[in-house]
Amino acid sequence: GARLRRAFAGEATIYRLGGDEFVLAAAHAPSQADAEMLATRVEKLFEAPFDLGETRIASGCSIGIAFIERSDKSTSDVLKRADLALYEAKAISGNSHAFHSETLSHAVRQRAEAERDLTRGFEADEFFLAFLPILGIESGSIGGFQALLRWRHPHLGVIGAETFEPPEQSAITLALGAWALQSACRQAAGWNLPKGLTIAPFVSQLRDRDFVTQVERCLSDAGLSPERLTIEVAEGVSTDDLVIVTDNLRGLRALGVRVALGGGSASSLPLNQISDVQPDQVTVDLAAVRAAHGSERSVALLACLIKTGQVLRLSIAVSGV
Repeated sequence: GARLRRAFAGEATIYRLGGDEFVLAAAHAPSQADAEMLATRVEKLFEAPFDLGETRIASGCSIGIAFIERSDKSTSDVLKRADLALYEAKAISGNSHAFHSETLSHAVRQRAEAERDLTRGFEADEFFLAFLPILGIESGSIGGFQALLRWRHPHLGVIGAETFEPPEQSAITLALGAWALQSACRQAAGWNLPKGLTIAPFVSQLRDRDFVTQVERCLSDAGLSPERLTIEVAEGVSTDDLVIVTDNLRGLRALGVRVALGGGSASSLPLNQISDVQPDQVTVDLAAVRAAHGSERSVALLACLIKTGQVLRLSIAVSGV
């Protein structure tokens, strides 16, 4: 706060919203270039560390930029737009800034509508599980089933999770994922033969610190033995999530649950991370490889995944056959 006040004294007004959020209100009607210049000056203020008592702290900043419009009726109108731009800036590594645009507002409205529709569908019991058989090539018999989340949408018909993509950081996503896991375990426990069950949770579940406890509770409630369950890590795990996701995967292994790495996660996780988790399986999505047919990169990726499985002595599953 002190740095901002000194840097913009007599030029702009600084407000603290609370926590580590500040507002810089510049007078007149600056152009986008002027606003960009202000943002760059703010970013430079964070290049030097902060002395807090005897401790020196390095910190970065993210900046969302919005212009006051004639239609604004209150301060909150412009702050909402600046806040949307701020979250866009946070997705960029390092000191960064982003301008609000109507595209951002439209995307937020779409996410809100999708979330409301998901909540309505969940409350109306429109979701169900389909089970895909997993065939053992050597044995020639079905060794288990993969649980796939499906939505019987009133207007779109039956659609898969890859189509509706539940929003991250959303309570409905965690609730839907928890329901799918619980339902799959209960159904598997009732099968005549003790076949394996594979399920791919949402990324937000994998980075939930209570995920291992939730899996343990589902297994206990259903009476399903841990070694029959395989948790598959699909694509979408970012490097920012690695620590908590890796901890959760280790926790699952400690329970006796099997861990499978999907093609995307197996190629994006560092080798030391894969070794640390000690997965049981690598899953290759043949449909994704086919989609890039003819691409040398896709063939190289397929070869790399198979080689990774062989080197680490992991079983290899292929989906989309």
